[in-house]
Amino acid sequence: MKKNKLLSLLFILLIGVSCTDQLRKDQLEQAENVDRMTSARYLLAGSIVRITTYYQTEAFSEDNYLAIMEYYQQLFSVKAQSYEEFTKAPSNWGREFDLLYDTKAGIDVAMDEGLPSTAAAQQILQAFMFELLTNIYGDIPFSEALKGREGVVQPKYDPQQDVYEGLLKIIDDAVATLKSSSDVIDPEQDLLYEGNKKGWIRLANSIKVRLLVNSYEAFGGSKKAELETASKSLLIDANEWNANMDYVGSNDDDSWYYGRTGDDNELTRRKPSVTFIKALKDNDDPRLTAWLSPATTPWSDTIASGVDYRPTEVTDYYGNKFTVNIRNIESAENPDIYKDFPLNEIYVGAPLMANSAIKVIWGDESGDAYNNWKMSDWNPNIFLQRTHPLFPATLMEASEVMFNLAEAAQRGWISGSANDYYEKAIRLNMERWEITDADITKYIQANGLPSGGAEALKAIYTEKWKSLFIQAPQAWFDYRRTQWPELGAIKNNLNSYPFPLRWRYPTYEADNNTENVDEAVNRSLGGKDTQDAKMWILSNVTPVH
Repeated sequence: MKKNKLLSLLFILLIGVSCTDQLRKDQLEQAENVDRMTSARYLLAGSIVRITTYYQTEAFSEDNYLAIMEYYQQLFSVKAQSYEEFTKAPSNWGREFDLLYDTKAGIDVAMDEGLPSTAAAQQILQAFMFELLTNIYGDIPFSEALKGREGVVQPKYDPQQDVYEGLLKIIDDAVATLKSSSDVIDPEQDLLYEGNKKGWIRLANSIKVRLLVNSYEAFGGSKKAELETASKSLLIDANEWNANMDYVGSNDDDSWYYGRTGDDNELTRRKPSVTFIKALKDNDDPRLTAWLSPATTPWSDTIASGVDYRPTEVTDYYGNKFTVNIRNIESAENPDIYKDFPLNEIYVGAPLMANSAIKVIWGDESGDAYNNWKMSDWNPNIFLQRTHPLFPATLMEASEVMFNLAEAAQRGWISGSANDYYEKAIRLNMERWEITDADITKYIQANGLPSGGAEALKAIYTEKWKSLFIQAPQAWFDYRRTQWPELGAIKNNLNSYPFPLRWRYPTYEADNNTENVDEAVNRSLGGKDTQDAKMWILSNVTPVH
């Protein structure tokens, strides 16, 4: 039911909505036209489709987040993993404000139609997008945003603390409406929860917990009681409540981004990093063979002299078979290239910050970045498919919520057992990837929460980082606060650029809303719109060491 509806909606959206870098007044006219030609229930479905697919594409195909968090390394450039891209300001944030205008139109039309619960669902999606924007940039247009009809085309930038306060209010208001209103959310158009208001309440409360955990230290602990209450509310505490939506997979427009282009797929030029693979190997994590595929032609020094290679069949976690031709290192044309290559390994990660010769180093002697066969790939049976049940477009999952609670409990911010939250988070994430109960139990027993405060936090942060590889922006937001897990590029001082704490403001904003941008930069960023300027949410943070 969801898939068929998504297909028709995508067609509507493609002919009715597009991204633009024009002034907000033009964006508003677009949204105004949309809300006049449709109804609240269709606008809700449209917002769900566009926001979930936008976010999932950003979260697992936007190079910068995945590269800096060392989930993967580009084979064709080092700009993303070197942090260089963050020195450049984006041209605009038209896509993000298009989505926000969609939610604004949906709220207005729903209220006009007497559907406050549908409006509340749109408010929750709006809060999600504003949270994303403020976490990326810092101060943003908020109180004066989306007011083009009122003539506000150059809105002021609100301090990030005020934005957070405003988001908490939006969420509280939406939850109150969902609890008190008797109107029905159309189950046919609700592609997240099929009209179940409790699902929306759980999503709202889970976003609230994330907001309060991320900003706890910035608020100086003043939100402790509010976080305690939120932690005991209805949350996304089981995978059945995950905020996700299946791709249809019938054509390019309704398919997963990396599943569209066939064999020479862009994802094959982005290899799992040595950091990510080592973290999975070190703990004998069963998700290694679920998420990744083996290198096709790794090197070995255990093959008999004179024998070029030894074919081996490798099976992934789901029973899919791969042929691995393990090559004799003696047969290498340029053995010196492979002096640091991990011999006798089937799963091989891309080295960090290798120079432009990475398309040859450890790879195919032809220098083809697409066919770097001596490194592992992302499991093509999942991540190169147009659609797969294990990889829906996702906003938030139960495991992330439980990891947030585990951190809060471990740090004394809420009551409850950090160990229980930690184990539940791991279990939920592994169940979501269809790891067997026996393997989950074995893993948890072998990787329990340490008793020491710092070591316990490191375990929580590391497991959370692994689980967030398809939600990479959230992993980045966490790392800025915690500085864990230990990233190889930082530990070994491989980069000449500082680790990014934010994106610079878009050039379109600097050129067309100059006064308000300058005010925000001078007020909150020490007068410098740079990637390493510290936003409010990062004030008073205590990194784990």
